[in-house]
Amino acid sequence: MEQIEERAALQPQSGKRARRGENAVLQRGQFTFYESFFRAVDGLPKSRQLEVYRAIAQYALYGTEPSLTGSAASVFSVVHAVLESGRSKAEARMNSIDK
Repeated sequence: MEQIEERAALQPQSGKRARRGENAVLQRGQFTFYESFFRAVDGLPKSRQLEVYRAIAQYALYGTEPSLTGSAASVFSVVHAVLESGRSKAEARMNSIDK
């Protein structure tokens, strides 16, 4: 029961799950996190994992491009294509709602 309440508290309060932020960047209230993301990040040293998880979430939700280096950048580049596809689909949905 607590888990359900926690999830409800994390849901966006407005009816729209996506909105335009500063500079007209689409800001989303949610995104899909795939097992492949977890497996890719899990292969990194523990000291770099949080950095990549945060980069994934910030890009998926706010469109913020990360400034990662080394292995963290390599992992993010693999995940980036999937995140970009999700952002493009959300953008298309938002544009169809706006019309």
